[in-house]
Amino acid sequence: MSPKPWRRCWTFLRTLIAGRPRPASGRKRCRPGLETLEDRSTPSAVTWIGDGDHISWEDPLNWNTGTVPSANDDVGIRSAPMVNIDSA
Repeated sequence: MSPKPWRRCWTFLRTLIAGRPRPASGRKRCRPGLETLEDRSTPSAVTWIGDGDHISWEDPLNWNTGTVPSANDDVGIRSAPMVNIDSA
């Protein structure tokens, strides 16, 4: 069973901190690597601008993105006196 890669790195770092001589050139060195993280989706900010019929949630012209917001979007309505939301 081969030693764990982190153990080689830890041993190398300990020798540097302690001031001991570096390992012989024939030994493998600790090489840092990168790790891929999971994808993350962030909600987009959608603002009511009222350029459509000024009252319908389903009218894409009433939104700054030109599309009706989805459940994943952050919605901001600043100064709309009345907005009709049809949930059917």
